[in-house]
Amino acid sequence: MKKNKKRFIVTGVIGAAILLLTCGLMIVNHKSSHQQMIDVLKDLAKRNNDVRSAFNPEVKYALLDSIIRMNGHGHSTDLLEAKAALALKVGKEEESVKFTRTYLTE
Repeated sequence: MKKNKKRFIVTGVIGAAILLLTCGLMIVNHKSSHQQMIDVLKDLAKRNNDVRSAFNPEVKYALLDSIIRMNGHGHSTDLLEAKAALALKVGKEEESVKFTRTYLTE
C-alpha cells in the first residue's frame, strides 16, 4: 500500500513538473497582444510608406511636380493647389506657402 502511495506521489510530482515546464515554455515563446499589435503596425507602416506605393505622399508629390513642369501646366491653379497640399504632407512647409501664394495671385 505504501509503495503505491509513494509511486502515486512521484508520478504526480513528475506530471506537475512537466506541466509547469510546458506552460512556462509556451508563455516564454508566446508574444503578448501588445507586441503583436506593434508588429502589425510596423508591418503596415513599412508597406504604406514604401516609395513605390502610389498612395505615398512623396510619390504623389514627385508625379505632380513632373506634371506641373510639363509645357502648359505650370500655371494651373488646381495643380498648384494640389502641390501645396502635398508639400505640407511631405514636410515642405515653405514650398507649400510659396505654391499657395502663387495660385492665390493667379
